[in-house]
Amino acid sequence: MLASILITGSDNQKREGKALLKAAEFLGSKTENNPDFYLIKEETSIKIAQIRELKEKISLKPFSAKAIVVVISEADKMTLPAQNSLLKILEEPPVSSRIILTAPGPKTLLPTIISRCQIIHLPTEIKVDPQILNSQFLIFNSLLSASPGQKILLAEKYSQNQEQALAFCQNQLLFLRDLLHQKTYNAKSRYQINLKIIQIAKIMRSLQQSLVLLKSNVNPRLLIENLLLSYPI
Repeated sequence: MLASILITGSDNQKREGKALLKAAEFLGSKTENNPDFYLIKEETSIKIAQIRELKEKISLKPFSAKAIVVVISEADKMTLPAQNSLLKILEEPPVSSRIILTAPGPKTLLPTIISRCQIIHLPTEIKVDPQILNSQFLIFNSLLSASPGQKILLAEKYSQNQEQALAFCQNQLLFLRDLLHQKTYNAKSRYQINLKIIQIAKIMRSLQQSLVLLKSNVNPRLLIENLLLSYPI
């Protein structure tokens, strides 16, 4: 397993937050005031002198943790000499060290650096009108408690025509993506829905398949009926 990690995607706050969580996992304790943890973060650029200083620090033995952990936030701000200096560290990293980088995307760093890192890509959040999410939550919640007969009756409400059925599937998908994101990252949930991640993912696949079928010559009413009947009870 690679000793170094590159976290990409989402925004800089989410990337750094994920990096700090990973650092705490490696340390086995909090990063704050931890002598075995180092954070390199600059507004403008990260210079070669900082990477050389880092090399000296990680060559030492950890004080109490199993490894010295370093987070380089927004590593794409490293100058080219700094990146080359870091590459030498990544080629032969000390056994008792872990280096975590964050960057908007892998193409912002030298390919040789990327090849020596395990990449964790965070999904980009889609901003959706909270009113849409709340209304879809109410719809979804009502469907979970509905009997098969009630679901068939409700299907008529959301499938008067192809356009309406498409909008229903798209809006439900947006809501479930938000719900899945909260459960995946253990965020404080806005929704009181007792479903497992695997159940949410299964419904999302059904919605995605329905969107594809709706663009062909299918009966929207029958499709939505089958879709709603597949929702867990």
